[in-house]
Amino acid sequence: MMGTANPFGRPQQSYYQPVNMNTYAMPMVYGRMVNSEADILPNQIPNDGSASYFPSSDGSKIYFRAWQQDGTIMKKTYILTEEPVSQPVNAPAQPQTQQAQQLQQNDQLTAVLSQLAQNMGVMAERFNSLEKALTE
Repeated sequence: MMGTANPFGRPQQSYYQPVNMNTYAMPMVYGRMVNSEADILPNQIPNDGSASYFPSSDGSKIYFRAWQQDGTIMKKTYILTEEPVSQPVNAPAQPQTQQAQQLQQNDQLTAVLSQLAQNMGVMAERFNSLEKALTE
């Protein structure tokens, strides 16, 4: 069986590159460890609207920064506590008072902030290991 004719006399090469379907894009998290809020400079915040997180070196706060459409920087500070997170209990359906609803919302917010603190701890470790790898 004859192959296709090649006028240059060289074997034909396939330019098909197999694609690894198991690769996942890691979401990009911007920020770095800071000693204080004064250490955060505007040029360290991406101007595409992405959020930046700056955990304090003592682990007590996370500073959130993002550029807004009006050209100002949105600033939020999350204060981390050591309080245990209480899990909501599935109680029988009863009308809740406004105070009970507020307590439930506070518990949910505490759980979210606790998870954010854990995630930021992991990210801080990754930043530190990356920083060490880049300086070696």
